[in-house]
Amino acid sequence: MVVPSGNTMKKEEVLKLMEEKTKLERKLADFNQILEANNIGMDESLLDAEGFPRSDIDVHQVRTARHNIICTRNDLKGLMGQIEQGLEHYFAEQRLNGAAASSSGTSSTTKLANYVENGGVAVSTEAPAATQNPICKVNLVAAGGPAEQAGFRVGDEVVEFGTLNASNFRELSQIADIVKNQQNSVIKVRIRRQNRILPLELIPRVWSGRGLLGCNVLPMDSIER
Repeated sequence: MVVPSGNTMKKEEVLKLMEEKTKLERKLADFNQILEANNIGMDESLLDAEGFPRSDIDVHQVRTARHNIICTRNDLKGLMGQIEQGLEHYFAEQRLNGAAASSSGTSSTTKLANYVENGGVAVSTEAPAATQNPICKVNLVAAGGPAEQAGFRVGDEVVEFGTLNASNFRELSQIADIVKNQQNSVIKVRIRRQNRILPLELIPRVWSGRGLLGCNVLPMDSIER
C-alpha cells in the first residue's frame, strides 16, 4: 500500500495509488469469477438442506473467494478515498499556482489528468464540465455492487457511457444493451460530480444483488421536468 508523504500528495504518489487501484480491481474480478464458476453469490448458504456442505460447489474455494472479496473491497474503498483526497490536494495546489502554470503552455494539472484519465478516478481538464451535457443521473447505488466498486455515487450525472453521449443517446434501453453485451468487460464511463468530470471503469457482472450493475439511473429529461 502506498503511503502518502506529508499532508500534500504529489503527482507521483497519486499515480502509484492509481496503479494499485487497478491491481486491486483485477484481483476482485478474479475472485468474482470463482463465484461465477460455482454459480453462487456472496450470500447463499454453503450447506444443503440437511446441514452438510453442498456437493454442487467447491465449498472451500467459495468460502476463500468470499473472504478475499470482502477484504479486497475494503482495501479498494480505502484506496479510493486516498485517491480522491490526493487529487483534491493536488488540484487545489495547482489552482493556487495557476498563474505560473498557465504561463508554461501546458500546465501540470492537464498533464496529470491525461496521465490518469484511464486509471478509474481522475479530474479531466480537457473541456469544462459545464459544456458536457449529461445523459442520465444516478439515483441509487447498492452497497457492494459493481457500480459502487467502480466509484459511482448517488447524484452523479453520466456524461458518457461506453459509446453513448448526448449526441446519440435516446433512451435508457441503449445503456441496458451495452451492459448486456459487455458483461464481465470494462465499460468506460465519464461522470460529472460537483462540476468535475471523472472517468470511471465499470465492469457489469453477476453479483449477490439484483442486475449487473447494482445501481439505477434516470434520464435527465425526466429530472428536469
